[in-house]
Amino acid sequence: MLVHPPFHLLILIGGTTAALSPLPVRSEGVEWGPCSDVFLSPMPIECGNLTVPLDYANSSSSETINLELLKVKALNGPSKGSILFNFGGPGVGTRISLAERANLLQAVTGGNHDLISWDPRGTVNTTTFKCGTGAFEGYEYIPGTPGNSSDRRATGHQWASATAWANTCYLNPESRETGSRIGTAYTVRDSDEFLPVVDRVVGSSRSIGHYGVAVQMLCAQWRIEARETYKGDFKVNTKNPLLIFSNTLDPATPLRSALNVSETFEGSVFLQSEGLGHGWRTHPSLCVAKAFQKYFDESVLPEPGTKCKTDFAAFDVTNTSWDELLPQLGFEPVTRRSNQLYD
Repeated sequence: MLVHPPFHLLILIGGTTAALSPLPVRSEGVEWGPCSDVFLSPMPIECGNLTVPLDYANSSSSETINLELLKVKALNGPSKGSILFNFGGPGVGTRISLAERANLLQAVTGGNHDLISWDPRGTVNTTTFKCGTGAFEGYEYIPGTPGNSSDRRATGHQWASATAWANTCYLNPESRETGSRIGTAYTVRDSDEFLPVVDRVVGSSRSIGHYGVAVQMLCAQWRIEARETYKGDFKVNTKNPLLIFSNTLDPATPLRSALNVSETFEGSVFLQSEGLGHGWRTHPSLCVAKAFQKYFDESVLPEPGTKCKTDFAAFDVTNTSWDELLPQLGFEPVTRRSNQLYD
């Protein structure tokens, strides 16, 4: 199934495309150079900053913020373009994920594109969102309770903890002000600011990341409203058809949700792996990886209804399972090391 190139945005699980009126780009380009932060990566990486508007909902505002970016350069000669990654969260930085998974991500996308990610606003050093004072103030410290959904006491305690945390964030004037400029629409606009810089204007999407039980309960009670929200249209005809992926058994994003996402994007194809876990990395499949390669390198989508087998039994997957498959994708395993050690 041939589609028109180029492709620059990876949709692994699902997403929404936002047709939002653009503001002028604040940066004329990104100056890439050595990363000042320490990352463990299997290959050389570069970092840069992109200046974007602080508040897209206020066209008269001249305030800006800097987004911190990380790039893994194309391996096979001149880059065919850029693939942007938002690994989700919510509320966590993404540069570290791209750095640590650089070799695998280059392998499954063919090695012919620059891979780029950025820490979304409200994370790491970008307009850091804090609800309290001291060490226990960020997403990573949302109070949790051991147990599962069958334990009503654990679930009740989790709900109460999430309620208290949501109220703490709302009652803090600083977090309420910062939080009003954080949300899906703002994240999409930030990525849209980057695309013209690389002269690849193809629209904007976001990948859905991991939502744990604690985050679900917190989001259900969240009281800080973003100044701009996207309210539709959710039936979208994208410039280039999208590839939507899900495992059959995904505990975080149900299969039916991925199918619903695919139905909202006209011309998209849903690729299903008969695997277990959240996301394609959790249950290795050469079939899936080769489909991704063909999508980015040849602009070819799988046939509708394609289902991929996995290459390992569900409970035989280890940290090195993907390393065993890399040679069949034309790549070799690479040991991660600090970016400060690269020449």
